[in-house]
This record gives sequence, structure tokens and C-alpha cells, in this order.
Amino acid sequence: DRLAAEGRDGPFVRTAQGVGKLDDADRSRVVAAVEAADSGLVVAGPADGGLSADALAPLADATGFPVLADPLSNLRYGPHTEDRPVFGGYDAYLGTEAVADWPDPDVVLRFGASPTSKPLRHYLRDAGCRQFVVAPGGGWTEATFTASDLLVADPDATAGAVAAGVTESGDPTWVDRFRRAERAHWDTVADAVAGDYWEGGVLADVTRLAPDPATVFVSNSMPVRDLDRFGEPRVADLTVLGNRGASGIDGITSTALGAGSATDDPLVLVTGDLAYYHDMNGLLALSRCGVDA
Repeated sequence: DRLAAEGRDGPFVRTAQGVGKLDDADRSRVVAAVEAADSGLVVAGPADGGLSADALAPLADATGFPVLADPLSNLRYGPHTEDRPVFGGYDAYLGTEAVADWPDPDVVLRFGASPTSKPLRHYLRDAGCRQFVVAPGGGWTEATFTASDLLVADPDATAGAVAAGVTESGDPTWVDRFRRAERAHWDTVADAVAGDYWEGGVLADVTRLAPDPATVFVSNSMPVRDLDRFGEPRVADLTVLGNRGASGIDGITSTALGAGSATDDPLVLVTGDLAYYHDMNGLLALSRCGVDA
């Protein structure tokens, strides 16, 4: 019809976006649960309605909770990791005998999409504690349906409100458990990388050697899972991106080139053979994206 052919005067759909904030009662409820917890966690999933580094820092400082940062959360890398307990090796030790005698967490604050790590998802599923899922659009981003509270609010505003209200931090021995497990894991990874070639070592090297700053794009399936287990947190300013979902293997090269064209930072793409073959035509975009082949 005419509307479809000619469009409207201005944008076809006008969007007004508000910022959802917790009311005082809900804020007090979350703060009370956090202050009562000795062993709490902040879980940062892939950055689909996730938390920013600027908002994470005061939340981590106020609560003292370990931060389990998915590689696609864009919280595993950056200057904020230098002085805060941001961990990335959990995929290797959660749910194993190494942590069998650990107490369960008392409370979990969850941001972003469902974590890439299956061991982490199962650990949270079995924890049996109060879990707050912060979802600005009201969508349910918790795949195992065991979380107890859905907070339909802006993640940064929520983190800031909780940080401002918390006056008591968690038990430092809880964080120390994670620090020891992380150190053992990353020492093992370093020894393995120094030895023979192996698939996971590629992602360990990529995140260790990527320029600072850089955009790192990882393919779906095993590359993102290898990054999740073997990409050690680092103070470098790395923006890590990936396609997740049922069609995540499609358009990897094209998406990476698109992301790289939006910044002056170097672009690093890690892709597998099938994903590469699925999007060989994406290489035609090299000249349009100003990339030297």
C-alpha cells in the first residue's frame, strides 16, 4: 500500500526509552538480602541488557562478592579487573570435586543473558539460594527457571542503587576460595599453553596477546566455549563479541567485519572451519570495511 511504498514523514516508528528504577521497597528488599549474605555472587552473563564496567565497580566494592564474568559480558577484561575479584575460570572447577566442600552461595545477583558456561548454569540451578535476575525488558533470561526474583529495571541503575545501600560486605574467606581455585586453574592453563598445541590454547593466547585496546570477535560453538574456559581476565581494554543462538554459526566473518568497521581499534576474529565456509562471501566486504587483506 501507499504507506509501505512511501513511508512516513520521519522515522517509521518513534521510540521513547525510559530508565526503569527499583522503587524504595524493592531496593530495600535486595539490599537486605545482600547484607545478610556471607557468600554472595555477582554473575554477569553475555551483554544483552547487561551491566557496564562503570556500574560493576561500585557494586563489587560495596558487596565484596566474587564477580563471575562471561567473556561476552565485556566485564572480564578492562581496567576495572585490576583491583576487583573478577573471575573467568569457573567453567573448569564449578561442579567438580575441587569445590565439593564449598558452601552454597547465600544470594546471587544476575545480569545479562544466560551464561555461556554449562557448569555455571548448573551450579546456579542447584544452589537453592535467593537469586535476583535483572532484566530491563522484563524477559526471562534464566534458562533453568530456578531464580527466585525478577527485577525489571535498568542494570546500571539497579547496581548503583544496591551499591549505595549496602553497608556490610561479604565474608572475605568466600572470595579467597575463588581466588585459590582461579590461580590453580590459570597456572594449569599456562603450563598447557607452554606445551603442545591444543585448541583451547588458541583462545588463551588470543586474549593474552590481543592488542590493547582491541575488538575480539569469536565464533559460536567451540570458540566461544574455549574462550569462556581459557580466556583469563586481563586489564586490557578488550571488547569481546560473538553471535549466540540457533543461527550463531552464520555470518561470523560479516559480523566481525561490521563490528571492526565501527571502531579504530584492531580487530581479531577467531572462527572455525565450518563457520568460515558458511560466510566466505563475507570476505567481499573487506574492501568496503577498509580492511587490508
